[in-house]
Amino acid sequence: MEDAASGELEEYEIDQRCSTVRNGNAIPTTNRPPDWNASPRSVPNKISPNMPHIAHRAARFLVRSLPAPGGILTKIAGKIGGRPDEDVVASLKHGGEMLVNLKEYSGLHLYVRGHHQPYILRHFEEFLKPGMTMFDIGAHFGLFTINAGRLVGPAGHVHAFEPGPVQLKYLRANVEKNHFRERVTVNAVALGKAAGQIGYEPGPESNLGSSRVSTLRSATSVPLITLDGYCESKRIERIDAVKMDVEGFELSVLQGFEKTISRMPPLLVAYECDNESCAAHGFSAADVHGFFLDHGYTIEKARGPGTVTRENLHNSRRRHDFIARHS
Repeated sequence: MEDAASGELEEYEIDQRCSTVRNGNAIPTTNRPPDWNASPRSVPNKISPNMPHIAHRAARFLVRSLPAPGGILTKIAGKIGGRPDEDVVASLKHGGEMLVNLKEYSGLHLYVRGHHQPYILRHFEEFLKPGMTMFDIGAHFGLFTINAGRLVGPAGHVHAFEPGPVQLKYLRANVEKNHFRERVTVNAVALGKAAGQIGYEPGPESNLGSSRVSTLRSATSVPLITLDGYCESKRIERIDAVKMDVEGFELSVLQGFEKTISRMPPLLVAYECDNESCAAHGFSAADVHGFFLDHGYTIEKARGPGTVTRENLHNSRRRHDFIARHS
């Protein structure tokens, strides 16, 4: 296997290596976009979704008609209508559509509310402009990828990274659904501080967002690359914004990104971080925050007041979403 850090790993080689994982036992028979059993590159432009339960449709109508947040109505709809293993098309609040699965936590919210994690999305809505470059690390079904693709336009580019076989199928389908093939690059890899292979442990079907890399022997092996190697191989000279959601593996991703950050720091980085998730990989949330502070960033909580400084570095233990800015 070629080392991605050498700068010679092309996109089609990444996809071919991951096809073994996609075609093996790692893929459940559920949560697959309809009519997509062929090569990952042959994604249909038209999707035949299922009709959601009347409770989901009613909640969707009410939530989008009322100015108040719709989290409670979404939960009620999930209780009444259940969370069936059905693929549906969700229309996004700010434009675009996504194929999602109602059984998956974020999929239900996207169908009913048209958004998920709005307190993070608003920072990208305010920051991203046509022609910019954005990295979506832990892209999942593609919410941030699709939103960023709309904001950066045809002159910009989004690089999405997702190792999960099920998530990748939805991600690729959503890129095609929104006609973003020319402005989005999907990379079927995990990211870390060194290139090679790493274990991947999928989360439950009801919350694939909790999937994570793992050192367990039973975990499925997926390709691992560094962002420094990726940026060198792709000759990337500009990164404006980054979203990172890697369930505790943040510091390893940043360590494999350090040369690039030192040379051309992204101005906006959104990331999730907490001690419990980080501890599984041998470090703490303070280590992640400290990396950003050491590289000239200021850090604030994505929702609600609060900043992270060297004085309170070790006080931020609960799970939070953070915004790091470089000036």
